[in-house]
Amino acid sequence: MKWASIFITILLASAAMLLPAFFNGFPLLYSDTGAYIASGFEGKVPLDRPITYGLFLRHASLAHSLWFVVLAQSIIVSSLLWALFAHFLGPIKHAAIWFLAIVFGLNLISSLPWISGMLMADIFTPISFLLLYILMFQTPTKKWLFVFVAVAYLFTTATHLTHAPAHLALLVGIVFFKLIIPQFLQAISWLKWLLAFALVLLNFIFLPALHYSHNAGWVSSRSGHLFLTARFIESGAVKAYLDENCVDETAFLCQLLAR
Repeated sequence: MKWASIFITILLASAAMLLPAFFNGFPLLYSDTGAYIASGFEGKVPLDRPITYGLFLRHASLAHSLWFVVLAQSIIVSSLLWALFAHFLGPIKHAAIWFLAIVFGLNLISSLPWISGMLMADIFTPISFLLLYILMFQTPTKKWLFVFVAVAYLFTTATHLTHAPAHLALLVGIVFFKLIIPQFLQAISWLKWLLAFALVLLNFIFLPALHYSHNAGWVSSRSGHLFLTARFIESGAVKAYLDENCVDETAFLCQLLAR
């Protein structure tokens, strides 16, 4: 297919992904959307999340309309789906029709259109995994394209604190299975695995560096204690502590609860 035809096909698929947002009359919102918008436009790192998606909101919207954000999200997803479609099926007749049929099918049986049209960082979870897949299985041969995809991967992975650990666990799992089953994923050479491993490790530098550039210190998260406290509450440890130490209400936590 010609590039013009591919571009039009991707735009049509992108529009299909935005049908719920079009029906809603505005990009779909989530309870965290306001925090992301504020962080991006104020340039401040939130206490409980990265600033990355906030920056994406700010720049993709052109400081004019949030419709540009969901349009950019749907175009990114459509482009990656097209790359996978072309990789697995190769040149086939009526490729555009087949691709649009697949996208419409995904719209019907999955949450793809709802997530694509929502102002939420979770859209970049599948995108980051797809980019990692492309870097490992469809490694760009052109240097400029490889650099572009690698930077896009780092940025999208930095939109959520769980992405980098999940990718690291995935690569460790690949090593484990390749060692015990030599035939496992023969398409991934050890050199490609090392390249992917290096990029995943860069995630643990990229996000702290981004936060450092926004005067938040060299940290990935400024609220690790909040996640630990939530875990202690969930496990019942906090209740046990309060039951044991709040008899006379002298402990600091007890004083807070008494207010």
